[in-house]
Amino acid sequence: MRSPTMASMMTTMASSTMFTALTSLTTMAIPCPEGMDDQMHGTHCSGTIAGRGNNSLGVAGVAWQGVRLMALKFLSASGGGRTSDAVKAVNYAVAMGARLSSNSWGGGGSSSALRVAIERAEKAGMLFVAAAGNEGANNDEVPSYPANYPSANVISVAATNYKGEMSSFSCYGKSTVDVAAPGSDIFSTIPGGKYESLSGTSMATPHVSGLAALVWLYRPQLSMAQLKDIIMKSTVKVQALNGTSLTGGRINARRALELASTYVAPQPPVHAPKKLEFKDVDATVGKIGGRAIITVPADESDIDFYSLHFVSTAGFLLD
Repeated sequence: MRSPTMASMMTTMASSTMFTALTSLTTMAIPCPEGMDDQMHGTHCSGTIAGRGNNSLGVAGVAWQGVRLMALKFLSASGGGRTSDAVKAVNYAVAMGARLSSNSWGGGGSSSALRVAIERAEKAGMLFVAAAGNEGANNDEVPSYPANYPSANVISVAATNYKGEMSSFSCYGKSTVDVAAPGSDIFSTIPGGKYESLSGTSMATPHVSGLAALVWLYRPQLSMAQLKDIIMKSTVKVQALNGTSLTGGRINARRALELASTYVAPQPPVHAPKKLEFKDVDATVGKIGGRAIITVPADESDIDFYSLHFVSTAGFLLD
């Protein structure tokens, strides 16, 4: 697997919101000091997401207050890596409770294992923001992964230049790319306390991830599906982007926050089940089988359905 501009995965926690930003997925599949960015790509994306603001230094991230980043690295300094390690990184982020993953990486064909990992992330309520790619191609015709996986938690991001037009290198797709964000000549942090301008859909992706974290900080009880809906519906439609994505627009933080204020967050039922009994009768490792007995409350007026979810001792959501 190889990324046009390298790759990175990062995870962040925003107060009650854990946000994962795949910018340099660290599973220690590649030997390197803990937290060390041996390329600069991940650090650059991190600065766009959560670079400290209001200090007269460098840059301010989109969500520079209340966000914690978790770096997850699976690629070498040259940009090479294995899909199996990407799967491990996504699974680790889910197990750690990350609610948002920023994926500034891509390459290789479709992988059923990675698709399943992203689908599990969806079940866990994690938003998966992914770079559309830098080949200047139509993703409707030539898929780019992981951005092209059809999971409902994926937001595929194209890049725009300083004029607000599609960057010349950016992939696009009327039905497979969701939104556009600034991705040309983006000034941000790099290792060693320095700064540099880089271009790519990798640079556009953390703008969307930062916006997602910002909205979730403002309305932490919103669901992942609501958050994605807000980001897409609050875009600014422009003629130059018509037909390049599902929304045909650029993200807009003010519009997103204003729209978020109108959403009613999901509320757990007041009348919870009184008791749950379950015994696993399947001795097969990795499989669960048995009958669940739920003692329901006397008043079920605010309950639509019951759903059972199993989590392994390692923290993984089981099928």
